[in-house]
Amino acid sequence: MGNAPSTPASDSHAADGPSYGRPPADRAPSAARAKHGSTGHPDPDPLPAFGDPADPDSWRRKGDAHLHERAAAAAASQAAYLRHDYKAAGTQSKLAKRHGTAADAAHARAVALLLRRNNDGKPRNQLDLHGLRVAEALAEVERALAAARGAGQARLVLIVGRGLHSKDGVARLRPAMEGLVRKHDVRYALGVPNEGCITVEFVRPVPGAVKAGRRPVQAVSQHGPPVRGRPEGKGPERGGRVWRVAGICVVCVCVVDALVRRLRAR
Repeated sequence: MGNAPSTPASDSHAADGPSYGRPPADRAPSAARAKHGSTGHPDPDPLPAFGDPADPDSWRRKGDAHLHERAAAAAASQAAYLRHDYKAAGTQSKLAKRHGTAADAAHARAVALLLRRNNDGKPRNQLDLHGLRVAEALAEVERALAAARGAGQARLVLIVGRGLHSKDGVARLRPAMEGLVRKHDVRYALGVPNEGCITVEFVRPVPGAVKAGRRPVQAVSQHGPPVRGRPEGKGPERGGRVWRVAGICVVCVCVVDALVRRLRAR
């Protein structure tokens, strides 16, 4: 399972990032894409002073600022529609969509940087989710579970933190991750290898095991084709059945003969 990770300290955040925190270059939105969005139109509010582009917190602030602007534009669109100014409503609606696109790109960039920073140098069977928001971490863990299962890994350690820096002191990431892994066919242990971690162990099918509600597995004979129903050597054989039937017939003949003799004696 690799070296035990250091005890995480926070799960105040938990987004949609690449598996295992090692994204290919084309998975992380570039600064140009974050600025112009998926439509190719310039960002309605570039927010040039958002900070260091290599700092995920800077992209978080930029994304949150765009979400604030999106909400304001959506409210303006609704107000314009109610006063029957449909042209202004349409303009504000498009502006809100562009702010939303820019916000998504900024947060995706933050997630990519966080995953890379958290997981570079860690073993492949560990995934550090510090800094991710709950919805983001759920999507990332889904991908990580699928990738680990597909690669035949025995376990995956999710570093979720203890929630010390969570809002109101209430841990959100850990219970969300526990609920997610519970839905998968895996075993998991809380606080392993240390507090702030969840260790997931993938359940592998045991050869010959019979699942409830399914037909019994065929037993394989070393001297012939598969024997259905019971393993080889179990149950009566054909010769034994023949001898039992013959014995019953002899008893019947004796009983009939005794009855005939008694009738003749009368």
